[in-house]
Amino acid sequence: MVGLYHGTVAIGAREDKLRRDLRALLASWGWTVVGEASDGAGMLRLVQGAGPDVVVVDEELEGVDGLEVARRLGSEYAVVLVTPYPQGRALDALQDLWVFGLVTRPVEETSLRLALALATAGFQKVRRLEREVGELKEKLETRKVVERAKGILMEVLGLSEAEAY
Repeated sequence: MVGLYHGTVAIGAREDKLRRDLRALLASWGWTVVGEASDGAGMLRLVQGAGPDVVVVDEELEGVDGLEVARRLGSEYAVVLVTPYPQGRALDALQDLWVFGLVTRPVEETSLRLALALATAGFQKVRRLEREVGELKEKLETRKVVERAKGILMEVLGLSEAEAY
């Protein structure tokens, strides 16, 4: 299980300085940077190939922007979006995206640390809930089969419900 302040991370940012700053901060906190990309297509390839625990992506990537990268990644990764604007397009898009954390530029250490903690914890909760839903679906299907079999036994053999169970 990934802790709140360590694991693997992929970084996507158009600006070299932003990528360097993010890499330095993340590495100093114990994160392993599995790769970096300056454009959206490269970011998608990187994430699909490396399978990081967390994806930190700047909204202003070249080509496919960070919002589209987040949309394409869906709920498969814990995405932290870096945006230059505290309001606007990114905030409007968040309701339709699986983004687990948001940081505004310039990136402040405390904000990034908090966004990573929230993204990691939130993503782990979603994964746990997905497993629980799967288990409940399986139990429901099993229950349906038992009920059908019970009904057949009651009808064919003339058993009471308690006897058929």
